[in-house]
Amino acid sequence: MSKEKYQIVIPPTVLQVMEEFFAVMRADPDIPDNAISRLETLLFKGTALKPDDIKTALFEPPTEGEI
Repeated sequence: MSKEKYQIVIPPTVLQVMEEFFAVMRADPDIPDNAISRLETLLFKGTALKPDDIKTALFEPPTEGEI
């Protein structure tokens, strides 16, 4: 059995909430813009998400030598 990805249709009201959410996040100087962009891209794909997908989008893996 092949695994199919299910496409989720995002209702207009949810899209408005998501856009406002990202606008508020971008206004916060403590949140890196690249993390917001990765999360935004992930959420607007319209596919079912796994917690690890969100974690990866928000928190880049540490660079070499960083602890």
